[in-house]
This record gives sequence, C-alpha cells and structure tokens, in this order.
Amino acid sequence: MQLRILLTLLSILSFSGCSNNGDGDIPDNSLEDVTSEILDFEYIPDTGNNSSLLTYEIKFTNPNNVAVKGFYTVTLDANGTKFYVGSNTSSQCYQIEANSDCITNYENDGVVDSEENADAIKIVSIDYEFVE
Repeated sequence: MQLRILLTLLSILSFSGCSNNGDGDIPDNSLEDVTSEILDFEYIPDTGNNSSLLTYEIKFTNPNNVAVKGFYTVTLDANGTKFYVGSNTSSQCYQIEANSDCITNYENDGVVDSEENADAIKIVSIDYEFVE
C-alpha cells in the first residue's frame, strides 16, 4: 500500500509545473532526437534503516546545431508496476545547448513496507520531447 502511495506521489510531483498550452511547440521535423545514456543506476530495497533508495544519473545528448528545450520522462518498472518520473521547466536538462550534453540526477528515499516494497526496480525507457 505504501509503495503505491509513494509511486502515485512521485508521479504527481514529477509532473507538477508541466503545462502544454501549445505555445512554442516545435513542428520542425528536421531536428534529430536527443539521445540518452544511463550513467549510473542503483536501487537498494532496504538500506538497513527502514528505507529504500533509488538513484540514477542520465546523460542527454543534443546532436543538433541549435539549442533545444524539452521535457524528459523516465519510465520505471517496480515488480511489474510501471511509474514515471518526469521533468518540468525548472528541471535539469530542460534546455540543452547545441551539440552538447546535459546530465540529470535523481535520488529518492522511501519507507520500507515489507509487504509492498519492490525487490527490484529497473528503467524501462527514457524519452525526451521538444517544446520549442
């Protein structure tokens, strides 16, 4: 139960501040996709102090000759339940300069509930969507 509540809260908090009113969306299909690389990932189901720990570090690469702005979404799987961590306009990597990289870090401590705690979490996908 607590894992479901934690995952729901993470999803809500991750997407707060995100809005899409249609202004500034890029219709230009000539931009190459921003690529991503997982530099570090760690999930500890029980750190020994009644909490779990999820951390990761992702590098985004903008191969374009212009700066891009956008939002990323990391899809994770916890014992078969998918949840999402997303960005907003104040997040790291909202803007990535031309032909450069941006690294984002994530860390979350959660309370261990022996019945609901995930014994494994993995990254399923990483998406970066342009807005301007």
